[in-house]
Amino acid sequence: ALPQQPLPSILRSSPSLTSTLSRVGLTNLRALHRVRASAAVKMYVLYEDAWWRNELNLTSGDFNNSAAPPQQTSGTAVPQFPPLAGRYHDGDVRCDPRCRGFLQTTYAFDDVSVAFFRPYRPRNGKPYAVVGNDGDVVGSELLNTIHEELVRLHTPALAQVPG
Repeated sequence: ALPQQPLPSILRSSPSLTSTLSRVGLTNLRALHRVRASAAVKMYVLYEDAWWRNELNLTSGDFNNSAAPPQQTSGTAVPQFPPLAGRYHDGDVRCDPRCRGFLQTTYAFDDVSVAFFRPYRPRNGKPYAVVGNDGDVVGSELLNTIHEELVRLHTPALAQVPG
C-alpha cells in the first residue's frame, strides 16, 4: 500500500501512469482525498506468568475498561487510569506446562487512549517502544499502572481462583 499523500504527487508527475489508469477506467480519484490519517496505539505486556491463562483459562476474547468509575478520571480528556482494550488471544504465549507470554492490553484508535499513551511513544524515529527495561523508571511505572488496572478489571474472576 502506498501512503495517501505521495500518490497524488506520483500521478501528477507520471502522465503515462495517469493515462494507464484512464484506460482501465480508474478516473475517479476522489477516494484518495477521503482517506485520513489516524493515530493508534497497540501495546503488549510480557508476563513470565501468563495469569489470564494459568489462573483464569482465558485463551480467547476481548476485554475493555472503558466503563471505569468516573472518580478515576481527572475530568479532562486524558484519564488517570490506562484505557485498556485488549485481547487474550493476540499475544504470543508459550506453555510448558505453565504459560508465559504477551498479553495485548491495548489496541485503540480513539483520542483518549492515544493521549494517555502519547508520552511513552519513542523519540528515536522508531514506530515502537520497549518500556520498563534497563532502569526505565517511567516505563516501569506505566507497566505497574497497567498491571494494577488489569488486576482491578479481573478482580471478580481472580477472586474465584482457589488458593
